[in-house]
Amino acid sequence: MIVPQMLSDMPRLIGRSFPKAAEFTERNASRMIRFSLFGLTCFVSFLTCQLLGRFFYPFGDEPDFTVRAPNLILDEHSWINPYSWLRGLLGAIDYSSGCSINSSPFSLWAQIDSISCSEPLEQVLLRYIVSIMVAAPLLLIICLARKDSTSISNRRSIFGLNADDRTLDALALSLLVPGITYSLGVLAEEQLVLVLSLLLILVEGSWLLTLTLLFAILSVDLGNGVVVATLVLFLNAYRFAARRLSVRMLLVALLVQSLLTLGLGISSLSILSNVSFLADKADAMYASLSDSDLVDKYPIYLRPVITFMTGVFMTPSFIKIVPAHLLVAGSILIGTRRMMAISRFPDVGNNFVEKRTFLQFEARNIIVEVIAVIATILFFVFLFPTYSNAKYYLFAVPFLMRGFLLVASRKTIFRQLIVCQSLVFGLLILYRI
Repeated sequence: MIVPQMLSDMPRLIGRSFPKAAEFTERNASRMIRFSLFGLTCFVSFLTCQLLGRFFYPFGDEPDFTVRAPNLILDEHSWINPYSWLRGLLGAIDYSSGCSINSSPFSLWAQIDSISCSEPLEQVLLRYIVSIMVAAPLLLIICLARKDSTSISNRRSIFGLNADDRTLDALALSLLVPGITYSLGVLAEEQLVLVLSLLLILVEGSWLLTLTLLFAILSVDLGNGVVVATLVLFLNAYRFAARRLSVRMLLVALLVQSLLTLGLGISSLSILSNVSFLADKADAMYASLSDSDLVDKYPIYLRPVITFMTGVFMTPSFIKIVPAHLLVAGSILIGTRRMMAISRFPDVGNNFVEKRTFLQFEARNIIVEVIAVIATILFFVFLFPTYSNAKYYLFAVPFLMRGFLLVASRKTIFRQLIVCQSLVFGLLILYRI
């Protein structure tokens, strides 16, 4: 208690003998970087979960591991790509895996061979260091301090990014979602794509920064980049529509859009083949779907369920954490019900802002963004069976989390996420016994 008191009294003590120095100290005190206790808590929790994951996630049980892991380690990367700076660490990683897992799409239990699905301690530490270094921008951002207690505004500039407290809390909490923690540790460039995509919520107010970020994502992974670009379009479309439509009408629009995508199915790929930069990918997807059983393997009514389960935690070998799925599903249902309750404002009119408080208006905008995120996910899930995995949409979790922060405190959500992570690691340990 003595040191903080001395620091707080320092400008006054200096001012007695050095008035100009005191003026300089007071003027620059507010510019000093402070740290958020909640952000640091999420930061430490993420580091802990990421380290535990390196020990307990089955080695090699990652999306397209046999293709993406060798590409990450063996391919040449541009000098601007962080993996080019980490080439020495990546070169020491052995990506050959013979992990044996006994599980099925509808099984409630799994058996993991602890010997074949584990990595040496040296490799665990190497992959842990790589994951933390790639995710460093996110971790630094969530640790930065929020507004000063005497400030009226709840916005703070972070490296030129203007974000409010709820947005920063949403980003910090999103890193503790088991699906995101798992995906930020995969041995693939999708790890970098997810880091870049999670920054989208911080640059949404600037078209220049948004386009720059989209260009970077598309240059690394076209498939994921198309989803990010689509969300940007949907967000702006639904925000524009919200100026004239009520939330109820936006939900109707969401329903109509979902029914249309259900009707189109994979035939929409023939339309995308007419778009020059998407033609090759659209043709390849259509050929692979036509000559395989993927459409039957991922029936339409199951695709949203698969997306949800992989978002919480489900590996390609169908390792599921059913208690965590139930916990998250219940929380989503309760949160959605509460959000719908606070969204029941009158239809938008010219004097909408005058009749409602700023907090209500802000809440409505956030709920509109949640609807846009759901519309984007259903758009891809219903049209393309190969996009059923939640790895394509995890970057949108902060937008959803910002909505849930309207109806629940950050401490409540934090506790639920820690319980969810505990369930994941607890069952992964049991699956190895």
